[in-house]
Amino acid sequence: MSRARKETSKDVKPPGGMIQRSILIRQAAKPLYELIQNVAEYPEFLRACRRSEIVRSRGETQHVDHIIRYIKEFRIVLVYWFYPWDRVQWEQREGPFRELRGGWRLRDGGQQSFTELSGRLIVKPSLPVPGRIVDFIASHFLDRLLIDIRNRAEQL
Repeated sequence: MSRARKETSKDVKPPGGMIQRSILIRQAAKPLYELIQNVAEYPEFLRACRRSEIVRSRGETQHVDHIIRYIKEFRIVLVYWFYPWDRVQWEQREGPFRELRGGWRLRDGGQQSFTELSGRLIVKPSLPVPGRIVDFIASHFLDRLLIDIRNRAEQL
C-alpha cells in the first residue's frame, strides 16, 4: 500500500466516477483555507503545479491558468469558487479533459487546532481510457494534492 493511501483517512468512490479522500491536518481551518485560496502560490508547494496565473478575478471567483506536470505536462484553465472558511470548488474551462471538476471541504476540529480536509475529483478524459485506469490516476493525484497541502499547512 502506498504512503499516500495510508495517510488519507477515507477512500470512498461513490457512483458516477467521483473520487473522494480526506486527511487530518494539524492546522486551524482559517489558515488552511487561506493557503488553499492563494492559488498563485500553488507552484511553491504542489509538486504537480508548474505555473499558476490568475487571469480573471471577480469577488469570490477566479479564473486561473495552470501548467500541470503529472504523467505529462499540460495547460488547463480552472474556474475556482471560494466559499470563505468552508469550501472551494473548481471546474475546467479549457484543457485536455472532457470534464474535470472537484473541490475542497474544510471541517474545523474546534479547540483541537486541526482540520479535516476532504477533496473530491471528477475526471472524464477526452480519449477512451478504461475506467479503472482513470480512477487509479485520479486517486493517486488527489492523494498527492492532499499530502502536499498538509505538508505546507503544517509548516505555517
